[in-house]
Amino acid sequence: MIEDRVRGIGNLTTACQCLIALVIFWLWLLIYSEVIPGGEGINLTSYGGYGLLIALGLVLESLLRDRPNPSFPVRKPSIILQIPRALRQTAVAMGFLLFVLVLSKDRFLSRIFLFSLIPALYVALLYSGHMLPRLLARRLFCGKRAERMILIGSPKRANKIRDWLLAKWEFGFHPVGILTNDRHLPNAWPKILGTPGQLDAFVTEHGVTQVILLQLPEATSGFDEVLNTVQKRGLRLAILSNLEEQLQHSVFSFEDDGLKFFAFHHEPLENPLNRIVKRALDLAIAAPSILIVLPAAAIFVKIAHCLQSPGPLFHQQTRAGIQNQKFKILKFRTMHVSNQSVATPAKGGDTRIFPLGRFLRRFSIDEMPQFLNVLSGKMSVVGPRPHLIEHNQKFAELLVNYHIRTFVKPGMTGLAQVRGFRGEAATREAIAARLQSDLVYLENWSFILDFWIILRTCFQVIFPPKTAR
Repeated sequence: MIEDRVRGIGNLTTACQCLIALVIFWLWLLIYSEVIPGGEGINLTSYGGYGLLIALGLVLESLLRDRPNPSFPVRKPSIILQIPRALRQTAVAMGFLLFVLVLSKDRFLSRIFLFSLIPALYVALLYSGHMLPRLLARRLFCGKRAERMILIGSPKRANKIRDWLLAKWEFGFHPVGILTNDRHLPNAWPKILGTPGQLDAFVTEHGVTQVILLQLPEATSGFDEVLNTVQKRGLRLAILSNLEEQLQHSVFSFEDDGLKFFAFHHEPLENPLNRIVKRALDLAIAAPSILIVLPAAAIFVKIAHCLQSPGPLFHQQTRAGIQNQKFKILKFRTMHVSNQSVATPAKGGDTRIFPLGRFLRRFSIDEMPQFLNVLSGKMSVVGPRPHLIEHNQKFAELLVNYHIRTFVKPGMTGLAQVRGFRGEAATREAIAARLQSDLVYLENWSFILDFWIILRTCFQVIFPPKTAR
């Protein structure tokens, strides 16, 4: 019920904004026809279709948003928070109109009218998105539509969701008190009415229509009695999950073939279509790099070797890949042949690195051969950086969830690297910071995120940070 009311306000706001957009469109058309020379000769039928396309674009934008709740802050709304949504609405609405115009080869829409309409539409969407949700919620969820809620469980958990409860006041959800066996907490919020066993009496006294359990039923004393009262009285029941507190880990739910599950991690790259998109991006970058950039880089590196450290062009190391599968990573050699300690990471002033090798490492030229690893499918352009087997074992001893990063292919660059976590990881905190970035990437992958990381990496290659060694 709570979700339905919140989502309903969002949908109703979008519908109102479609009407507002149509009104703005026709008012602007009226002004245009009166002010601009030749504007009186416009085709009203065609322009009426253009207005409907803008309204359809707003509907499309609302459907494209995959968040369960609309981004309309009802309690203490801030117009600053509405700015990105209004920008997105305007962009999608106008983009949809232009897309249809291009497909239909329609050239009758005035460019002056179109580009002067955009700021007017944006301002209308900005202020309507800021004000409408609160106005609609207050109008629709007052009086008989108000729900009087009683909470059952720990006052400490009630205090944790206090802001959420207050934010839902505008939607007609009014907490009247809490029933708990913990009666000794001072200044409890909301006020303690009694124990869970007294629910039936307080339902009558306070006109309660909604019950919220603050933890899963197994942790709530007298749940059978509570459930019997809820069913007998015809009350709405909602249960706040405390599963994340029990598991000490964030969880998400999913359903398959009628079975409902909880899992620790959301993995967008388990979607085959997403993997195809990511692989296509890898090939689009790796293939030209191998054909154009890698040969020139190899010639430059070979000259550096001949001048300062004769020996093989490439250096291979065994690294841990996806699901900890071992593979050979390729690099241009930057250390003297007789002085390469595989398990010891490079440090500032490391004598194992020949002078031009420092230049190669600082500007990431030594990483270029890894495009061959990308082409073979062992690596991706973007992903968690692969570590030595010895380091993986050491890091896993320090952080129990370390190997989760191997759910995806390792990358030539990654979110941790563009955030500045590169070079030697000497402390547990440094390792944890990298791991956190890797998990954020794993759970939030998108084509846009990959593209952004690649752009940031290109910038850091040209202007390397101090940690680049």
